Amino acid sequence: PERDGLPNLLEYAFVGDPAACAGTAVPSRGIVEPSPGVRFLTLTFPVRKFTTGLRYTVEANNHLSGSWTPVWSSADGFTHAQVVAADDQADRTVVTIKDTAALGSQPGRFLRVRVTEP
Repeated sequence: PERDGLPNLLEYAFVGDPAACAGTAVPSRGIVEPSPGVRFLTLTFPVRKFTTGLRYTVEANNHLSGSWTPVWSSADGFTHAQVVAADDQADRTVVTIKDTAALGSQPGRFLRVRVTEP
């Protein structure tokens, strides 16, 4: 580790270089409004190409404690209903994943990306 605070697996998964302190694209949040007054949280992040050893899973939770509910997994593919956008690039696909619950329908809502080695 180069002591930048990010685990090497996440740096690699988000198209960074675990041996350097620069270049990692971390997930960013946003909001999409598919119809007037109905808004959903989104996460945008890169999915590294040419790697079969990683699984990306977007999960949701209302309280930051307890169990997290899967929203989308890279095994679902880029045409899944929760995929808002998939920008195909040379070494990655930058995806935007939409939550399954509209904002305001829950007391609080949080999204995260979990990267695992299956």
